[in-house]
Amino acid sequence: MAFALRAVCRVPAIASLCVLSLFHAGSGWAREPIPLLLQANEGEQLTRRWGYPMTIKVDPVTAGARDFSAGTEDIAPGKKIPLHRHPHMEELVIVQSGTLLAHIGDQHRVVGPGGMAYAPAGTWMGFENTGNTTATVIWIFPRPGFEEYVRATSVPAGAAVTPLAGDELAAIRQRYRGHIELGGGDLAAYPTEALPPAIAISERSRP
Repeated sequence: MAFALRAVCRVPAIASLCVLSLFHAGSGWAREPIPLLLQANEGEQLTRRWGYPMTIKVDPVTAGARDFSAGTEDIAPGKKIPLHRHPHMEELVIVQSGTLLAHIGDQHRVVGPGGMAYAPAGTWMGFENTGNTTATVIWIFPRPGFEEYVRATSVPAGAAVTPLAGDELAAIRQRYRGHIELGGGDLAAYPTEALPPAIAISERSRP
């Protein structure tokens, strides 16, 4: 079985093509699992419609993965990932760089590089960058699916970014409600809104 490898570096003029893609020659994306070695800047590079980068590293589209999906996400200082949950899937989030206030279930704790957060299926979770530098996290799911919601709410890196209209966002979230549910406040400005009031100021300094 012959495979072709295409890797395009991050160059502004062609950033929309900045993805490392493995595909079966003549038949589109890979259908069989393919071993991958990816650098930090490689993968399917996207810009969320809220203006921040996310990279899908491994999933059925990029590598033919059958049993899990993984990617990375950047969180700028003062920005947040809102309270959300994945109804039918566990999630593991590993902090690669920076500092985050993690909210998992009824636990609130500041975690730094090498720290991780595990959320059982249906557990509410959220993250806030309380540091002075951009934080990067690695997200891992035991089954594919969430990454399709990411694609539906993103554009290729380097492409023009237009905000999602309220009805468009509502339709997307309805379509992928089995993979992700968001809660608390007006989420149209995600990921800039604060975590819900349940996280008191005093709790934010909790180790």
